[in-house]
Amino acid sequence: MLAGKLHFAVLGLGDSNLLLDRQTTAAKDCNQVAQAVDRRLSELGADRFHPRGEADDRTGNQEVQPWLAALRASLAAAAAAAANGGNGGRSTAANGTNGTNGANGANNSNGSNGARSAEPDP
Repeated sequence: MLAGKLHFAVLGLGDSNLLLDRQTTAAKDCNQVAQAVDRRLSELGADRFHPRGEADDRTGNQEVQPWLAALRASLAAAAAAAANGGNGGRSTAANGTNGTNGANGANNSNGSNGARSAEPDP
């Protein structure tokens, strides 16, 4: 449905302070919405051009800056490929296979986390 129509990147901004078990939780545990958006866009055929990032406010969102730096590299590669008539510059060497932390799903019952397509700082 979205194949060839949408290229996306998702950065989840969660807060594991809001979860009951704060001792063993991490960014992967508070970014369920980002995980769901990323999964659904992929299922619909959209092209993930950069691995999903997941940040945790409890740790000062330390995952955001490295993810943004890698996103800038992915965007530069896409721009260079487009300028050369390439295939859209899909970069697979960014932050690993699944975002900054290689995270998988968990639960945030308060609904306060978010997911968004990220854009680099101006």
